[in-house]
Amino acid sequence: MIRFHLRDKKSIQATSILMTVYYENTRVKISTGCSVPPKFWMDRKQRVKVTIEFEKANEINDHLTAMEAVMNSLMKQYRDDDFYPSPQRIQSDFIKQRQVPVKNKKDKIQTKKRTFRFNKKV
Repeated sequence: MIRFHLRDKKSIQATSILMTVYYENTRVKISTGCSVPPKFWMDRKQRVKVTIEFEKANEINDHLTAMEAVMNSLMKQYRDDDFYPSPQRIQSDFIKQRQVPVKNKKDKIQTKKRTFRFNKKV
């Protein structure tokens, strides 16, 4: 199961959107590279409200949909191969399948490999 949620729902300013993947009792959190003010986030739909006030909503929603599609295909591949990967393996395979777009200071889209942090069970 794949879910999108805000890092801090109670924030006044824009906060990061995280993608959480649940797989065989394992939870992997991956940053989407997008942020949104909480007042424009729809929890039930796990997407950004499309309004005149927030013009980047469609762009962010398309990005989330693309990330979800890549992760779904990766999870399907694991199920088909009857393979149970570690969180680090899910992360590395996700990065290989999708170059994560990030914005530079001039607001141009470019691709760059990004490292993600995981919650390790100790």
